[in-house]
Order: sequence, then structure tokens, then C-alpha cells
Amino acid sequence: MSLQAPGSNWLKWLLWPFSLIWGLAALARRFWFTRFGKRFIPPVPSIVIGNLSAGGTGKTPMIKWLLARRDQPVAVLSRGYGRKSQGFLEVLHDTPVRDAGDEPLEIRHTVAGRHRVFVCENRPEGIRRILDVFPECTEIVLDDGYQHLPLKAHRYVLLSDMARPFYKDLCIPAGWLREFRLAARYADALVFTKCAPGMEASGKTTMKSAAARYTDAPVFFTGLEYAAAVPVSGTLQPDESQPVILVTGIARASYFLEHLQGRWQIAGHFAGEDHQDYTEEDIRDWKAAMKKNGCSAILTTRKDWMRIRPLVDESLPVWVVDVLPSWNPGEADAFLEKLETRNALNPRYLQS
Repeated sequence: MSLQAPGSNWLKWLLWPFSLIWGLAALARRFWFTRFGKRFIPPVPSIVIGNLSAGGTGKTPMIKWLLARRDQPVAVLSRGYGRKSQGFLEVLHDTPVRDAGDEPLEIRHTVAGRHRVFVCENRPEGIRRILDVFPECTEIVLDDGYQHLPLKAHRYVLLSDMARPFYKDLCIPAGWLREFRLAARYADALVFTKCAPGMEASGKTTMKSAAARYTDAPVFFTGLEYAAAVPVSGTLQPDESQPVILVTGIARASYFLEHLQGRWQIAGHFAGEDHQDYTEEDIRDWKAAMKKNGCSAILTTRKDWMRIRPLVDESLPVWVVDVLPSWNPGEADAFLEKLETRNALNPRYLQS
């Protein structure tokens, strides 16, 4: 996303009145839907993987991780940020990225075939259509949707970047939040993502205490796990000893860059905005940089590859690094158990 939160304190104070207006509007909308609005409850178990902030918390890696642990058929529903199409669409391996959006297409390319991926900006309508075409679906996982109030999902997982925790942030435009911090109270589980390896217990305790002012949901902590690079174009096999050109169009690419530095010989880095629309001119620039620096390949993320793929022929070597959340021993099982403990048909839930 191209949204940029201001970095200086004086600018935040200058924008704070506008953030207050934004937050009050979001609060009023949530209050209306909670008290008076008609909300659609899916007839099958549903989980929202969402956030309070505007992007960059790791929703897509979390969904991929979760689906890898689901043995029964699951449907993923996303609005398909940045897509040019409208309405309901199933995302297949050969669906153009302009029609699907890069993240739904990434999910489709990396999860088991028993699962299916769909996009629809109207989540209740999307769920109805999914159940028509995918009746064997046992669960629906929604990519984002924490603020999609016409839908009342059975479980809400709230993600927050450890480096920018929601309890320290402000609403847009002074910060990154889409609504006030107190909206965290609707979460069934809170996950602080992108934590440093070996995070101390005292740091976790501090963050849990700060989060407890806004939610009583159980708190979990995940890091980032980077898979070995795999070739997706060209015939060369990944080799960390060879110089490469790095291409990123993701939110907060500093985490990815930090992991690669010291492992790969990065001769140049082309950094774009999140969901960057690449062009033929970009490809020419990368090839020129490769030639100038004697590079073997382009190194990028799976999400970026979804947007690069239509522009390159098979002769250009491209290597992809996949990203997943990493868990401390025992926490992953506790998280999965939490997602199962709330019965989708619990009368108490339906009355809440």
C-alpha cells in the first residue's frame, strides 16, 4: 500500500484531530452494525485473519501456514486488493494477477489442491457463492475482514506487527490504524508478528500487559521463517555465492532485506511500494543491472513473483523466497486449539 504514516511527532500532533474524526467515524459504524445492523453469520465455521493497521502485519503468511494444517477442504476468501476485476471469482493457477490480486494468487500457488481460493469484495455474497460451487467446504478463512462488519465470522484473529504494536499507534492519517485501539476487544486471539528470534520473556510480558488494556484475548508471538530460494524461471539453481539483484514490492521490506543480507550477495535492490505494478521498463532496468554487476538471477518474494511472472520469459533466471510465521514450541498448538474452542453453532455466541 502506498499509505505513509508520518514519522515526526509534531506532524502526528498536527494530524491528530483528523485521526480523531476517522476513529470516531469507524467507532460509530461499528456501533451501528453491532446494535442495529443486519450481519451475515456463515453456515460453516469461519475465521477472519485481520488487523487494525493498514497492511504489513503478515496476514498472507499466516493464512498459508494455517491451511497447511487443515486436512479437510477449506475456502479462502479475499477482496483481492488491487485487482481490476469486480464481483465473485475463483482464483486458479492461471488466473491473471490483474483479475485475482497478487496475494490471493500467491495463496493459490502455495496451498494444497484440496483448498480453493476466491475473491469477492462483498464477503457475505462471496460466502454464499462459495457454498454453491464448493459444497464440500468445511471452513472459510477470510483474508482481512476485521472491519467488514456486514459479516459476523465465528472467530477473529488479530495480527499486529511487533515493531509497531497497535496499542502504541494512532488512527489514519497520524498513524496506521483503521479504527481505535479498543476495537481489539473483538478478537478471539491476538498475534504479535515478526518478532525477533529469542525474544525475552520479559518483553512478551510487557506487551501482553499493554495489550490487556484493550482486549482479553490470548496473546501469541510469531517470528519470520524464510524458506530456501527456489527457481521459478530460467534453468539456474539458486546459489547464495552468486551476486543477485533483489526486487521487492511489499510492505516493510526491511525484514526481508535484513534476512538476506549476510547470506546473499545483493548487488542491487529495486524497492517498490506494496502491491507494486511492474512494467516492461522495470524488467529492462533489472536486466541492465544484472549485466552491469555480473548477476546470475533476480531474487524476490512469492508475492512479487505473481506480478512479475506475466512480464518475463523463461530465459530470465528468477529465484523466489517464501515466508511463513515461526512459532515457539507449544504456542502453535495452543493457537490452533483456541481456534477450535469456540463452537460455530454455540447459542451464546449467536446471541452476542
